[in-house]
Amino acid sequence: MFAPVGEEIAFRGFLYRGLARHGRELQAIIIVSLVWSLLYIQYNWIGVTQIFLFGLLFGWFRCASGSTTVTILMHIAVNLEAMIETIIKTTIAS
Repeated sequence: MFAPVGEEIAFRGFLYRGLARHGRELQAIIIVSLVWSLLYIQYNWIGVTQIFLFGLLFGWFRCASGSTTVTILMHIAVNLEAMIETIIKTTIAS
């Protein structure tokens, strides 16, 4: 739970806010999403692409709401879903 909070504060809090000045929200969303997804090099290109697309979605919600809290909650929800999916898959495989 702490990782999504830290990541969202760093990326869609500080970095987004710094890049989005002067009406450059779209560029900020794309740049932040790209940088965020490239930090996940342990995944294959499909995983990195999925993370990039989630970044675009989170960025859009950050821009539309003006709040990082929304993206923190979204990030927690995505991670929770992935954890539940992993538990289900590993339980069925056992």
